[in-house]
Amino acid sequence: MAQIKQYRTRNRMQASSILEVVIAMVIIVFVIGIALMILSNVLRLSLSVKQVKANAILQQELIKTNQTGNVSDEILHINEWRMEKIFKSSNLGGSLLEADFTLYDQNNTRITELKSMIIHETK
Repeated sequence: MAQIKQYRTRNRMQASSILEVVIAMVIIVFVIGIALMILSNVLRLSLSVKQVKANAILQQELIKTNQTGNVSDEILHINEWRMEKIFKSSNLGGSLLEADFTLYDQNNTRITELKSMIIHETK
């Protein structure tokens, strides 16, 4: 009789151990899944070095455009990128122009864009 009790106890311990392992695995998979979702959101939302460099290039081009006064639409190739400069008359009238600068990479994927209002005096 003592052997039967001991056998039943041992079998219950193994069954509960398997159940504990399964529950632990489910918890681990759940935690890893949440961690991967958080990591992907952080990586997607963070500014990459490429975007920071692209923003700096667009800012420099806007400053150069304000200094030279050249407001013609054009496409420029800077390093490995292509920049489109488009100027439109503003709805506010006067000598204001809307400047839209967009930077694309080699795969024609838009990296960043800059929209600004500039004053352009016609002579």
